[in-house]
Amino acid sequence: MSSQSRAGSAHAATPPTSGGDAHHEHRALAPIRWPKPDKGVIASLAVFTLGLVIAILVPALVAPPDFEQTSLITGGTAEPAPEGADLTPAQIGIAMAATVLGALIMLVSAYALHRRTGSIGAAILAFVPTFVVVASGAIIATMLLLQ
Repeated sequence: MSSQSRAGSAHAATPPTSGGDAHHEHRALAPIRWPKPDKGVIASLAVFTLGLVIAILVPALVAPPDFEQTSLITGGTAEPAPEGADLTPAQIGIAMAATVLGALIMLVSAYALHRRTGSIGAAILAFVPTFVVVASGAIIATMLLLQ
């Protein structure tokens, strides 16, 4: 096909603008209405973030990871741990309790967000990161207790 026949077929597909109903006249598009979250949604997300920080940061402060035991500088060989670097089961328990507390805060705030908005995304926001945080905390606590 030549470019003239393609252009002609494109013009033939457009509806006539004169002599028809007013319905076929050019009309303006409705403005885009972006969703604006209310204060309750923002508060729920802020509480969710606070729960995430509690679930991750507090255990890292209570039972800090010991990065000096295996170092890339020494070729991955294990160095002796510094004095007092051993964690007690009580410290590990406090760290795991903080993880569970933060996960519960995340779960409650995301459930409140789901009830407020009716969105299934809020339920996913509740369960997936909460499960990952608790499962990761349980794995790390188990590894620390078995050392």
